[in-house]
Amino acid sequence: MGIVSSIGQQLTAGLNQLGFDFGLQQVAQTTDTAKDKQRWVQLGNHAVPYTLKRSARRTIGFSVGVNGLAVSAPKWSLIVEIESALKTKQNWILGKLAQANSNRSKQIQAQQRWAHGEDLPYLGKHVTLHVGSGTSLTRLQHGMFENETLLLSLNEDATEAQIKDAAQSWLQQEAKRLFAQRIPVFEEQLKVKVQSWRLSNAQGRWGSASSSGTVRLHWRLIHFKPDVIDYVIAHELAHLREMNHSPRFWEVVESVVPDYKAAKAVLKAQALRSMV
Repeated sequence: MGIVSSIGQQLTAGLNQLGFDFGLQQVAQTTDTAKDKQRWVQLGNHAVPYTLKRSARRTIGFSVGVNGLAVSAPKWSLIVEIESALKTKQNWILGKLAQANSNRSKQIQAQQRWAHGEDLPYLGKHVTLHVGSGTSLTRLQHGMFENETLLLSLNEDATEAQIKDAAQSWLQQEAKRLFAQRIPVFEEQLKVKVQSWRLSNAQGRWGSASSSGTVRLHWRLIHFKPDVIDYVIAHELAHLREMNHSPRFWEVVESVVPDYKAAKAVLKAQALRSMV
């Protein structure tokens, strides 16, 4: 699912926590041109790390892989020129970064185990499963161990199927709770009214909306970061104003989620059918 790997966590932390713009820095043309250097560039709302390698090439080139954004540039290029080139392609870069992280997440998801001590994706981070805690209610315990811990109301000899059912039941309840909090926010911002909404387990879509005002949201969205969840909610509520995917529809979405393209790319890269 949208599990964030160690590399993905580092990248996400950079994207969300740092807001510096190094676009006005200039590089001194010294003998360090053979070395790879890591820098940061502001792309939209994100501060993105990139590795810069200088060579005898004549143009600026860049690529995105599992190790993030890599840039190759002529020895004489100024940093302001390099980062200006990156900014002209920021939507493509952000989309590729999200896809790279999601691909890594899907590889990890295929290894998901339902057992005591295993990690579970929740709101873009990890929580640790704890079986045999003696609690009568499955709940999240903050700061109990190194990671946040999900205390499962199960005996120590619980089977893998029982652990999976208990954990997913809790995730669904969390999804319902969070959706109930966020739907009114976007109702107000978009000036629409949801007549009814429910959790979805559809195989092919993250959400849906009907002209009658009924909205369905996939419970597995709870695995993703809140900004991705907000995008899906805003997307479906925007359909209550525009029942299509016209340019006007996307303008409505952008009016409440300006950085929606990055969230959209994350979901596009994560196929529902790959989830367990």
